Amino acid sequence: MHAVNAGLYHPLGPEGCRILADALGDTPETVDSAHLLRSGMCKAYVAGDPSRFDGAIVQANDWPTELVGFGSDPQVLWTLLKAVKGWDCGLVESECAPV
Repeated sequence: MHAVNAGLYHPLGPEGCRILADALGDTPETVDSAHLLRSGMCKAYVAGDPSRFDGAIVQANDWPTELVGFGSDPQVLWTLLKAVKGWDCGLVESECAPV
């Protein structure tokens, strides 16, 4: 795991978003976020390299209060979440937030 510091995270630029979209792949859980990333309709934050991230957060421009998190390390995702402003809830893998 990479050391994470919430103060270091800024939204990815367009190229970083495209790389992250490719890294997410094409599954029912990722299709919406990948589309937002490729079309420039969101902000994205990552821990690690966008092509091999330890954690990633996608914040849609149209729904900035509802985030989608990718990755299985709750500490990494929590650190990223602290860098994002204006959110109320997030969708993450069940490994990170058991029901």
